[in-house]
Amino acid sequence: MKLRGVLAAAAVAVFFVSAVDAHGPTRQRAEATVEINAPADKVWAVVGDFGNMDWHPSVVETRIEGAGTDDAVRTLVLESGDTIVEEIRRHDDERMTYAYRATEFEWDVLPVSNYTGNITVTENDDGTSTVLWRAAFTRAEQQNDPPEHLNEDAAHAAINALYEEGLAGLKEQIEGAR
Repeated sequence: MKLRGVLAAAAVAVFFVSAVDAHGPTRQRAEATVEINAPADKVWAVVGDFGNMDWHPSVVETRIEGAGTDDAVRTLVLESGDTIVEEIRRHDDERMTYAYRATEFEWDVLPVSNYTGNITVTENDDGTSTVLWRAAFTRAEQQNDPPEHLNEDAAHAAINALYEEGLAGLKEQIEGAR
């Protein structure tokens, strides 16, 4: 009788250890910044327009529905022809920041799930500006042991490349227009 109790306790312990060890993706974060040699209001005039992302080299067209509203939705058409649909969550011209979330895209375009992002512009003491672009996301594949192209490393690499290319394009567009 005692042995049966010990075996039952061991089986329960193995189940709980396995359940703890068998977890899906965890929330990841990424961020990138760029300093732009222009005042914050000039930078915000470009990056703060949710309906126009022509400063990002990979975006060939931005389609906007509900421009200037709290429920605006934009569709980014990429050079590849793929699209990413994003909806605004918060837009604050006074603080020069907005938050958004991606609602529709293919994993081969962006190998993430539950993606949210925000962009903030701050004025520096020397008259330049800093743009901060942040993201929170999980890897695309929600199951344990995802394929390499859908794991956390692939998700981070894709977000980092997207942000670095975009911020370089923003800097070039604004500083080149002077």
